Amino acid sequence: MANKKKGRKQVDVTREFLETPAFQIKDIKLTEKQRELVRIFKHEKCKVVFLSGFAGTSKTYSAVFAGLLMVREGIFNKIKYIRAAVESSQSKMGFLPGMLGDKIAPFSGALDDKLEELLYRYDAEKLKKEGVIEILPPNFLRGTTFKDSFVIIDEAQQMPYQDLVTIISRIGEGSLLVFCYDPMQKDIKNSGIEKLASIFDNEESVENGINLFKFTSQDIMRSGILRFIMEKIEKQS
Repeated sequence: MANKKKGRKQVDVTREFLETPAFQIKDIKLTEKQRELVRIFKHEKCKVVFLSGFAGTSKTYSAVFAGLLMVREGIFNKIKYIRAAVESSQSKMGFLPGMLGDKIAPFSGALDDKLEELLYRYDAEKLKKEGVIEILPPNFLRGTTFKDSFVIIDEAQQMPYQDLVTIISRIGEGSLLVFCYDPMQKDIKNSGIEKLASIFDNEESVENGINLFKFTSQDIMRSGILRFIMEKIEKQS
């Protein structure tokens, strides 16, 4: 009787398997308001979310968490993080030397902080190295198209209306855009985020997958004292 040739079992490596990176999200607790936001993100019709709130209300944190969750589930292939290189209106760092990555590094600290909270260091470095997480300056976006990506536009109140129109017009198939902004922390005179958000503040936009979501002073997670401070400031505004 002839011996049957033994060989390694063949595995069908599908496109989904290749494009769904394996990484672990740390165990975290979300508030009910954060859970509500994640449910909006995960709705199959959701295309754009205008996410407003005071400092410390977990805007970026919630967006990064949802992006990681949905990349892990294979819904998106990439997380693209966009933040304007705008400094405080009262304090300037001056010219930043180095390549593009060196120049935008000081403005990606918020993302790095959230990745440190949500991922183990090896996974965070791996996802950035492999291009699953990508940091982009807004002035390099013309001519590009966002496809199969979870796109976070952080500190969107620091961008003029035309730049925001450029960003939102990059949306392609299978992508979701999140504009995170705090109307109280503008360092430019011609901020355009509230004008852009107001255009889509209607039922027709909701039906087309564009949502406005607001965190209030009650949703501040950074500290109890910050919640007290912002409530006082809000009352004086």
